[in-house]
Amino acid sequence: MPDKLEKVYLASVKEVAQALNWKVYHTLRSTGSDKGFPDLVLVRGDTCLFIELKSEKGEVSADQQEWIDALAKVMVVKAGVARPSDWPQLQRLLE
Repeated sequence: MPDKLEKVYLASVKEVAQALNWKVYHTLRSTGSDKGFPDLVLVRGDTCLFIELKSEKGEVSADQQEWIDALAKVMVVKAGVARPSDWPQLQRLLE
């Protein structure tokens, strides 16, 4: 669980981002989620940011670094809805 200072930092970043018209996503409870995904996803216009927030002395875990490294290489972002009937198209997209 993040310490109190990290929670305050998270709240501040979210507040400022929202005031600047960013769409903000934060997983409230990561229990059951895949390890390492960044704390915040911010979207505005043609920009999408994935940010892991840490205190000054906080350390990035190996899982967090793997996500950061993978996301830093992204050149294409696609978004959409997938239903069970879309499985053939989704499978082709994943291949």
